[in-house]
Amino acid sequence: MDLPEFAAFPLVHNAEGGTLLGRYYAEYAVIAAGAGTGLLLETPTWRANPDWGRILGYDAAALDRANRAAVALVRAAVDAAEVPHSRVSGCGARAAMEELDAGDMPLLVSATKKLREELPAIAVLGGCCGADSRHVAALWGVDSSR
Repeated sequence: MDLPEFAAFPLVHNAEGGTLLGRYYAEYAVIAAGAGTGLLLETPTWRANPDWGRILGYDAAALDRANRAAVALVRAAVDAAEVPHSRVSGCGARAAMEELDAGDMPLLVSATKKLREELPAIAVLGGCCGADSRHVAALWGVDSSR
């Protein structure tokens, strides 16, 4: 499938793309369900943010629709497989980006601690911007000035 600017989120808006993505996520969900383990899946929205959205011709409302459709698509795959302790992470979502970029450390740390409790085998290093030293420092309780 064609991914303009390596953006997969536009696929959620057409039948062929939605079916392809649904099968992709369903395979992971079936494996997790069969193993009786939790599962964390990222939506295909790594480019569904204001900067890339503009390049791809998406305004804020269209990005919101794409992000919501992507979460619904991934959640449907997880729900169909009846995966225990599953989470869907909507990376690229505008509101999450604004919260993270504004430095809302208590929110990020709280969400990450909850995720660690629910899925202890996953080592979570950060949110959508995991390379941001402020966020990693807050998550792991280390001094980011070094």
